[in-house]
Amino acid sequence: MKKLIVFVLFILSSSVQAETYFCSYSISDTATLKTIITRAEADVFWWTSNATDKYMMKLAYETDTGIFLIGNFSKVDAGATVIFINKNSKEISITYQQAENNQSSDVFYGNCLID
Repeated sequence: MKKLIVFVLFILSSSVQAETYFCSYSISDTATLKTIITRAEADVFWWTSNATDKYMMKLAYETDTGIFLIGNFSKVDAGATVIFINKNSKEISITYQQAENNQSSDVFYGNCLID
C-alpha cells in the first residue's frame, strides 16, 4: 500500500499541464504564417509551422507572464529560432538568429489563442 501511494504521488508530481498555443504572425504585408506550439514536457515544446514542419523547442525561461523558447537549431550554420509568448496579452514574437553570414531574420509579431 505504501508503494502504491508513493507511485501515485510520483505520477501526480511529475505530470505536466498541457498547454497549446495557436498563433499567427505576419512576415510581410501580404503573408501570414500560422503555427502551433504545444508543451510536451516541463521544458520541451513542439513548434509546428505551416502544418508540416515540426521543431523541438527548449524552454529557456518561464514566468507567470511569459515563456521564452529556443530551438530549431541549424545543422549547417550556427543559428536558432527564439520565441517569446506573453501569457497575459497573448502576443508572440519570433526571430531566427544566426552567428555568421548575416542571415538573422527580422522579429515577427503576432497573436495567440491559448488552450
